[in-house]
Amino acid sequence: MGGRAGHMSHLYDDPGLTFGKLKEVFKLASEGNLQGTEKTDGQNISISYSVTRGEAVAIRNDDHAYKRGFNSDDLMAYMAMVNPSLKSLRTGKPRKKRETPAHVRAAYAQAMATFEEFAQRLPPELQLAFFGQDADIFYNAEVMSASSRNAINYDVEALLIHRVGHEAYDEEKQNTVGLSREEAEEKARELEALLEQFYNNIEREEMALQVGAVITLQNLATGAFYDEAIIRLDKLMSSSGMTDDKNIGQLIIHNLENIVSQTLPDLNFEARKLLYRRIYAEYYDVKGGPSKRSRGVHTQAILNAIPDRTPEVEAAVKQLIANAKPTVKDILAPLEDIVHDFSVEMLRSLESAFIIDNQKEVEELRKKISHIIQTVEGSHSDEAKEFLAQQMRKLKGAENIVTAAEGFVFDFDGHTYKFTGNFAPVNQLLGLQNFPGSRPGIPADLFDDLAPTSLNEAFTNNGNEFLFIPGGFKPPHKGHVHLIAQAIERIPNAKPYLVTGETPRDSVTLQQSMEVLRLLLRDEGALGIDDLSIVTIPKGGLVILDEDGRPLKNAEGKVRFSNSPLQGIYNSALGLPKKAILYIVSSTADRKHGDIGLSIKKARPDLIVKTLAIKPLPGTTPGEKMSASDMRRSILDGDLEKFKTFLPDGAQEKAEYIFTRILGGEPIDQEEEEEPLAESFRADDLYGLIDEVIEEISAMGGGAVQGPGSRPARDEDDSENEEESLIREKEGLVGEVLNYLLNTGATL
Repeated sequence: MGGRAGHMSHLYDDPGLTFGKLKEVFKLASEGNLQGTEKTDGQNISISYSVTRGEAVAIRNDDHAYKRGFNSDDLMAYMAMVNPSLKSLRTGKPRKKRETPAHVRAAYAQAMATFEEFAQRLPPELQLAFFGQDADIFYNAEVMSASSRNAINYDVEALLIHRVGHEAYDEEKQNTVGLSREEAEEKARELEALLEQFYNNIEREEMALQVGAVITLQNLATGAFYDEAIIRLDKLMSSSGMTDDKNIGQLIIHNLENIVSQTLPDLNFEARKLLYRRIYAEYYDVKGGPSKRSRGVHTQAILNAIPDRTPEVEAAVKQLIANAKPTVKDILAPLEDIVHDFSVEMLRSLESAFIIDNQKEVEELRKKISHIIQTVEGSHSDEAKEFLAQQMRKLKGAENIVTAAEGFVFDFDGHTYKFTGNFAPVNQLLGLQNFPGSRPGIPADLFDDLAPTSLNEAFTNNGNEFLFIPGGFKPPHKGHVHLIAQAIERIPNAKPYLVTGETPRDSVTLQQSMEVLRLLLRDEGALGIDDLSIVTIPKGGLVILDEDGRPLKNAEGKVRFSNSPLQGIYNSALGLPKKAILYIVSSTADRKHGDIGLSIKKARPDLIVKTLAIKPLPGTTPGEKMSASDMRRSILDGDLEKFKTFLPDGAQEKAEYIFTRILGGEPIDQEEEEEPLAESFRADDLYGLIDEVIEEISAMGGGAVQGPGSRPARDEDDSENEEESLIREKEGLVGEVLNYLLNTGATL
């Protein structure tokens, strides 16, 4: 888990995998002809031995790689360090360094001692052959320890050397580069022989050292599961016009074209091409790769490719980008379900080599998951229930936990894949309980048997005091948090309501804003968003009511509407209990919000209406109040550092998550995380296929494409603008190119 080795791909995550090849994997597995290794749930490490230094060295992140590996003492000191602004050894840029738990450090220390003992027992010539002079080869390994376990309780203490993922050290790059699968497998076989000769006969009581054993999945007891998988796969392929020679990437393109054409039917070719590239990048990009800006697929580049764009088109493009990951995930969901259900059946007979009593561990996992299911179902958290529903779509029930092994890893057609069955949803649900508060939107006290208040409840309260806080909150900043906290602190017994509109502002939606506010309020002690209710103003506005609660009409007899939060307070006040006390919060810099109290008092003379003025926090510009529009501008400009100035001090570590993951910002010159993933599978450049197809079609036509997008030869008097003509020519190719993509066997 973690480290530099990253993860193998599921079959459905490889856009270059053809449906015919996928069926071949199903057949090999179902007949008991698929070989691989057990996928384990330990702590990842890249490990080697330096003959020069006379010690084992290891890599967990880029700092360690930059120094050609840390020895055990240095690694333990590094892991124990707490530094809020630790500077990268390679780039000098700061990042937050947290302490690695002591039990995890102990497991790593023991693993390195085990590996060092083995290496030092080898003859000098074998040390050089296997490791090089100074840690020239690093081995992809996993620390299996009961003290540092993740989701599965392993009984065996072991340093497990994988059969793939080994790397050589590149002195020029001061980093590791992957070995080929053939080289890695050969190294694994050599290590097995060395262990047999120099290590396995040593008396020891602590951690073992071993290479992942090659195993074969048992064939299915009945062919019904294989037949069902093929039937479901054929049905899915037929619905999208796919055949065995087409691949998963073409399935994605087909569905993206349908989605984009429905939303933006007149989108020109160049923008459509860039948009597809961007959607692809949002889903398939891995950490450490080139930025979207450097590849020309940042939002502004896409918008710039649209001539005479309107605000509506701009908003639609931004929304498609914001929804890119869930869109591709939704496209792949039916295929994922097919692979998942087949994997569950294939793994039913797989037992972990690192667990003494596999059936006992299965029963323990079932008990834990059953408790989590019951707790979430009995909670008042809609977010937790939705998260549970997502996992249960795969798991279906605790009784479907059929193995204690995490999964099965295998090589096929030049790629390394994995079957994980129900481990993924089990791991997600265990994480919900083991790491409270780690998932945005789900209360941290969910498993403390507390029932948080749900949003948008009726206007009721144990007392008779009600607190209304109007505002845009798109997105919320530290000024808003200050306003809310101060108001609730001054009127602690009042029921608080936020009053805001559903209409997006610069593509920032109400849902995004409330997600940000939820995170910001976590740092305000006892205050949380679940303690608030929200009065929302719909996009079409609220009906304007008169003193008697009847809709007001204009001169034409049509009902009048208003998008003002003050209208929301007025309409809400008409429904409050008799003799209630109503507080309307306003900033001392903007007291007009309190003026609505006069109208409320006139309509409901039984209410006590008061204005609560709060002194605002200063803005980023001296003499001005904090502005959400300035905050939105920092998002549009990709200015993460400027964006951070709008967040409370306690939320700085969450700034990048809020900026990129919630609000969809794209930091300019963003520093990559210090632990880049080096996956065994890297997707081919799917979006580059569009350009290649254009060239191929052009070549077939002798350099000119004939058809709807063709342009007749121009005489010398033709005054048509060359650039505009070329744009129209490209737009004319859209249908032809996409048809070609979807109706050829082009591989990704």
